[in-house]
Amino acid sequence: SETSSGAVAAAEVLCAGSGTATTASTLESLGQCVVPGGLLKAGDRIDIRFDYAHTGSASGFVAEVRWGATALVARSGGAGENVFTGRADTALHGGGAQWTAQSWGPALAFAAGAGESGETGMSGITIGFLGRLLSVAGDSLALRNFAVLRYPAP
Repeated sequence: SETSSGAVAAAEVLCAGSGTATTASTLESLGQCVVPGGLLKAGDRIDIRFDYAHTGSASGFVAEVRWGATALVARSGGAGENVFTGRADTALHGGGAQWTAQSWGPALAFAAGAGESGETGMSGITIGFLGRLLSVAGDSLALRNFAVLRYPAP
């Protein structure tokens, strides 16, 4: 077992930016962060933050955030929900990643979850931000902003 010397490594921004928008009713990638192999290691923590915007009031939407193939967040918002935000994090260990997530909107109730993924990310991982509308009705869903930070293990 390792002990800390009290020194804390600074966070590293792996990816940050804005995504795209969709008017489709099929799940589409609105943005992604591709982390190359060899960068992550056991003991690292990855912090994922995201903000979606929904325009229009004719259709609800679905937003999803994935760590590789593992869905960290999968939520549906109503037709009147104009923003959706949240954060997730993964704690990497030799056999995978333990994750937690939380998300909310102005009318969308706060939700939290936790789980385990068999994907360590150590050989590379794609963090995906997806979305779709519940029906094609002239609305749009956009990934306004996302950031992925790494807190390296000492």
